[in-house]
Amino acid sequence: MDEALVLVSRIIAVSESTQREAVRTTDPGESALFDLDALLSGGANLAFEQLSSSQLDRLRRKIEVARKLHRAYERDLSRPATATPLSAGGVNQLCAVMLLSALRCQDPRFLNAALKLIDGLILPAAVPVSAELISLAQSTLNILVPSERCL
Repeated sequence: MDEALVLVSRIIAVSESTQREAVRTTDPGESALFDLDALLSGGANLAFEQLSSSQLDRLRRKIEVARKLHRAYERDLSRPATATPLSAGGVNQLCAVMLLSALRCQDPRFLNAALKLIDGLILPAAVPVSAELISLAQSTLNILVPSERCL
């Protein structure tokens, strides 16, 4: 499990190195919208801590089923509140959140969602995911599915 903790720390460090500033016009708690881009601007670790397990699962399903990511959603994440796609930085941060979720929850479904983001299977398409996140995804896969388990 020490290897997983080291990997979590590396994911957080990569996320913080690519963290973006966001301008918030309202307090997220007061807004009728779920501003995904603003949430992710604080980095993957902060986003992971602020999201409930049901919100994490809904975001995972947005990646796996809807295959579209928007900048903002209705408060309950039921549908997009805007046609504006999630920013490239937001996609990278969400990938880091999915990797953190996979490790912390020991749930390979979150890794699968991260891999779909990396492979560009989600709209907005062709968003480059950092090479560091790709490497971290491989390490996450090695932890969640050790090679001897595949024999």
